[in-house]
Amino acid sequence: MKVSIINAVYYPIKGRAFEPARPGVALIGRDVETKAKVYYACSVDPHFYIEDWVLKGADLAALKKLGAKKIEYSTKRTLSNRLTRKISVRKCSNVDEILTYLRKVYRARAYEADLAKVSGLPIRFLTEHHLTSGYEVKDADIYPADVEPVLRYWLFDIEWISSRAASVDAKRDEPIVLFSWYDNFDDRIFTVYWHERDFPALSNFHEVYKAKCEKELLYEVQKSLEEQNPDLLAAHNLYRADLPKWFSRMLKHRMNLNLLSPKPFRKVSMYPRMTIKGRVLFDVLSAFKLYTNKELARYSLEYIAEHEKLGVPKIPLKGTTSKYWSDEASIDVTLIPEEAKKYLPKEMPPSFVLYLRNYLDVLILKLLEDKHALINFFASLRAFAGCLFEDTFFKYKIYDAALLRMCSDIALPTAGRYSGSGGFKGALVIEPEPGIYDNVVCIDFKRQYPMIIRGMNISPETFAGVEYKDPEGFAKRMLRKGYCVAYNERAAYAFKSKPKGIMVKLVEYYWKQRDRFEEAALRAAKAGDREAEKIAKRKAFQTKQILNSAFGVTSYSAFRLYKRESCAAIPFMARIGSEKTLSKLNSRGYQVLYGDTDSMFFISSESIEQLKQLIDEISAELNKEAKEKWNAKRDLFALDLQRIYKKFIVLTKKRYAGLYIWDSKEGYAEGFEWKGLEAIRSDSSILEQTAQRKVITMLLREKSREEILKYIKELIRGLEARAYSITEVGFPEKIGKRFKMAKGRIVEYGYGNRAPANVKAAYYSNMYLGTDYASGDKPIRLPIIPGKLTSFPRRFTMVLKNSSREYECKWIAIDESLEVPEEIEKAVDWEKIKERFLNKIAPLMELAGIKKEDVLPEKESLNRWIKCGEVD
Repeated sequence: MKVSIINAVYYPIKGRAFEPARPGVALIGRDVETKAKVYYACSVDPHFYIEDWVLKGADLAALKKLGAKKIEYSTKRTLSNRLTRKISVRKCSNVDEILTYLRKVYRARAYEADLAKVSGLPIRFLTEHHLTSGYEVKDADIYPADVEPVLRYWLFDIEWISSRAASVDAKRDEPIVLFSWYDNFDDRIFTVYWHERDFPALSNFHEVYKAKCEKELLYEVQKSLEEQNPDLLAAHNLYRADLPKWFSRMLKHRMNLNLLSPKPFRKVSMYPRMTIKGRVLFDVLSAFKLYTNKELARYSLEYIAEHEKLGVPKIPLKGTTSKYWSDEASIDVTLIPEEAKKYLPKEMPPSFVLYLRNYLDVLILKLLEDKHALINFFASLRAFAGCLFEDTFFKYKIYDAALLRMCSDIALPTAGRYSGSGGFKGALVIEPEPGIYDNVVCIDFKRQYPMIIRGMNISPETFAGVEYKDPEGFAKRMLRKGYCVAYNERAAYAFKSKPKGIMVKLVEYYWKQRDRFEEAALRAAKAGDREAEKIAKRKAFQTKQILNSAFGVTSYSAFRLYKRESCAAIPFMARIGSEKTLSKLNSRGYQVLYGDTDSMFFISSESIEQLKQLIDEISAELNKEAKEKWNAKRDLFALDLQRIYKKFIVLTKKRYAGLYIWDSKEGYAEGFEWKGLEAIRSDSSILEQTAQRKVITMLLREKSREEILKYIKELIRGLEARAYSITEVGFPEKIGKRFKMAKGRIVEYGYGNRAPANVKAAYYSNMYLGTDYASGDKPIRLPIIPGKLTSFPRRFTMVLKNSSREYECKWIAIDESLEVPEEIEKAVDWEKIKERFLNKIAPLMELAGIKKEDVLPEKESLNRWIKCGEVD
C-alpha cells in the first residue's frame, strides 16, 4: 500500500502504566488507490550534536541526570571538519537543559539543536527517513515512495449578522447564520443556515440544511466535518475572519473546540497561532498572492473573481448584515447584475441576498481553485520539497528541509532567530528621464543570483574574507592562492574555489530539477498528454520560485547557513555586472533610459536576431572578464531579451508602462505592461485607476492631445457635478500598526502620541458611523469639510496609548457596504478630491502637453492665476 503524505505532526506516544509519554511523530496521509485516510505514528528520540572535545572532559553522569538518554560517536562532522558526538534525550525540553549546562561550563556550541521544541520533530523525521511525497510500510519498516498528492479539502465561507458595518471582530457577540462549504471528494456545495424562511438549493450540486438555532448550525457543521473528514480547510482571509469567528462562536456555546480535530489528535490551539491538529489550515488569499505574484488594485473575493474572469456576478450589499437577515434592508434590484438574476426567486426577501452571497463566495473559491489549482500547487510543492505543508509559504524552510536531506553527513549549525534583513547595498538603479519613448528594448539577467552563487562558489563555509581598505591588493594575494575574488575600488570578497559549497550544491540541485521538469513538459506536449504537461509545468514553476529565492533565503538571518558577508557579496557582484552592462551599451551608442535590479531599458530599432546577438556578445564579454579577473569557475551573467516596446512611458523609478509588440514568452504579440502606477495600485481610488489606465492607453496608442484633453475635461466635469459615487473617488489605505477599539477607545496600541490621517478617519467612523475597523483593514478614506457637519461632531477626542488628543474631523473611513448618512455625504470635500485627482494625473497630462489650467473651468483657472500673482 502506497500512501500520499499530506502532513506530519508531533504526536506523543503513550507508554505503559505510570510511564510518561515518549516524543513521537504522526504521518497523515491517504491511500493512493482507495483514497482512505491513513495514519502512521512512531516514537522519535530528540537529539543534537556537540563537538567531540567538549565531551572528553564533561561529566557524563550529570548529563544523564539532565535527560541524556544516549551519548555516542557520530560520523557527522561540522562544516569546519570537526568530530562530533550525538546526544539523544528523553524529551525535547532536555535539549535546552543540557545545552545550558554545557555552555555554562565549557562554552560549547551545539549543532542541529532545533529539537528543543516539539515542533521541530516532524520535519526532522521526514528528512532523516528520506520521506517526501509518500511512503510504504514493509515488514514494519517505512520506506519512501514517489506518489502524486491526494487530499480532501473544504473551501468554506461564513456569514454572521452584525449591527456594525465592516465588522471583523471575531470576539464580538454576533451569531453565525450561514456556513457554506465545497467538498472536493463529493464535488458539492453544502449550506447550513438558521432562519424562519426556507431557502432553496441554488444549483444541482448544492445541498441545503436548515437549523433551528446557531448552536444546531454549529453542531451540523461539526458532524459533517467528522463524517467527511477533510485534510485541509481553506477560506479567503482565513485567519482574520472565518476561523476565529468559528472558534469564538463554539466557545460561546460551550462546545468542545478539540472535536474539530480528527481522531486520534483531538487538539485545537488558539495561541500563538490557530491550529487544528490533523488538518491543514490554508488561507486562499495568502496563497493567491504568493502564487500569482501580481499587484492587484484590491484583494476582496469579489474583485479577485472579477479580475480572474470567473464569471460569478457581484451582489451589492448596502447596509449591515443584521438588517438584511431580519429582512429590514431595502434592495435596489436595478443594481443586481443580469447574470445574477437567474438565482433570484420571484419574491426576493433581503435575507435571500445574504444567503446568495454566501453561496457565491464558496463558488468563487471553487472556480479559483479550478483555474489555478492553488491547493494542489502547494500540496505538490510540499511533496517535492519534502517539508511540512505550513512550511511551503516560507522559502527558507523549504531550503532548510533540503539542507537537512542533502547534508546527512554534516552536523549543520542550529537555526537562529530572525534579527533583521542585514541592509545590503542593492543592485544598480539608473534614474529615468520622464517621457514617452519609441522602440524600447527590455533586457534582464537570467537566473542572476543563482548563477553568481554557482560561478563564484558562494557559501558560508567557503567564505575566505572581505577587504575594504585595499581591495585590489587583497584580491591579488587571494587570487595567487587560487581563490575566487570579486572586487572593484570599493571592496573585495574572496571565496574558496574548492570544495563545492553547500549553497552551490543546493542551487545546482534545484537548477537541474527545473530543467528536468521543463523538458518533461515539452515531451508531454509533443505526445499530447495534457495532464502530464500540466503537472510538469506546475513542478517547473515551483522549482523556479525556489531557485529565484536563493539570495532571499541566504540573507534571512534565521537561516541556519546565514553569513552576512556571503550575502553581501551576491548583490555586490550583481551591481558590478549591471554597471559593466551599462558601460558596454553606452560604448556601442545605445541610449539607456532606465535600469533597476536585474532589468535594463534602452532604445533600439534593430531586429530580434540582432538584439539577441548583441546581448550574447555582452554576456560573453562579461563572463570572460569575470573568469580572467575574478577566477570565476563558471558563467556569472546571462542576459536575456525580455520585451520590445512600440511605445514606452516612464515617470519615475519603478513607475512605467509600455505597449509591447514582442514578449519572450508570447513571441510576437501585442499587450500592455503596467508597473507601480496608480492604474494598478491598491491605494488609489477607482476613478484614479480608471483615468490613469485610460490616459496611458491613449498616449501609448498615440491619440491626439485634443482627444486626451477632452477625456480629462469630462472627468473633471463629472467631479464637479458629483457624478461619481463616494466609493469611486475615495482611496483605500491600510491600517498598518496595531489598532482595535472597544467601548470608545483604542485597546490595541500601535500609535503612541500621534496618529496618521487614515487612523483618525477609522477612529471617527468607528465612534460615530457604526463601523468596526481594526488592524489590517483597508477602508476607503474620504475628505470632509468639518463646517458642514451639524448633527455629527466636528471635533473628537482620540484616546491614544500615551495621551489623549483632540482633532478636527477632516477625514472619514467608509467601505462599499456602509450606508453613509446624507449629512456626511453632503460634507464630502469634493474640491480636495479634485485637487488630489489632478495631482495624480498631472505627470501624464504633462507628457501630453496639457497644463492644469487647460482642464479647469475658465473662472477657476483665472482665480488660480490671480492667487499665484499675489504670492509673487
